[in-house]
Amino acid sequence: MCVAAVLVACGPGRATQEEAADAWETDSVEAVTDTLEQAEEEDIQALPKSVDELFDDFIFNFAHNKRLQLERVRFPLPVTEADGACYKIARSQWKHESLFMQQDFYTVLFNDEEQLELEKSTEREQVQVEWIQLEELFVKTYSFSRISGLWMLVGEQVHPVENHDMAEFLAFYQHFATDSAFQRKSLSRKLHYATADPDNDFEYIEGTLDADQWFAIRPQMPSGTITNIRYGQEYTDPNKVLLLKRGIANGMMDIFTFRKTGQRWQLAAYEN
Repeated sequence: MCVAAVLVACGPGRATQEEAADAWETDSVEAVTDTLEQAEEEDIQALPKSVDELFDDFIFNFAHNKRLQLERVRFPLPVTEADGACYKIARSQWKHESLFMQQDFYTVLFNDEEQLELEKSTEREQVQVEWIQLEELFVKTYSFSRISGLWMLVGEQVHPVENHDMAEFLAFYQHFATDSAFQRKSLSRKLHYATADPDNDFEYIEGTLDADQWFAIRPQMPSGTITNIRYGQEYTDPNKVLLLKRGIANGMMDIFTFRKTGQRWQLAAYEN
């Protein structure tokens, strides 16, 4: 009887403690969620005007901030698949696109040195971000337009790599980046090299590299999947490509210049 009395006495108190703990956990989760949502909302309100002027500023915020991304997709979003099938994605169906933020870098293809300045342009009204699958042989394109002064994602398209205007170079590049023997054969005999002078930020050290020197210093070559941001550059010269590789968090930059002589592509210059 005494034991029963003790159990009866302790039962309600224990339940009350468990209910209180559950309530505390629920309130804590809700509080954290509310705080995060409030922080994201404040981030959107605090975005500088330059975000909608310079596309690079916008795209990093778009990829990183989930709430901003929802605000900057024009729903229902039209999508065209590689087989020609078309449909639209509603706001409730949207899944966050982190784009190249899961990598340490992104890449851009240019046709010449002058086009590098397009990154800094604030006059663009349309920009496409390409997600190029070199192994699976397809390209997914995210089309952005500046509408009433705000950058918006307005469409997605998927098409085979063979339809890309740089298809021949992309096939060569995937082989170059993944096959060391092929890469050695595809180096210019006078590979131009330029790097920042460690003693002077405004000067470069320049020279040439032979194959052994290249393999001693070569950086990581993106392969499998690369990106391309089309700021408006056109690929009118079929015999030259600049591949820009830019670090997302560390500020590092590599520029690989490829030239085609006859039927062969070669790496002609490297700058970091």
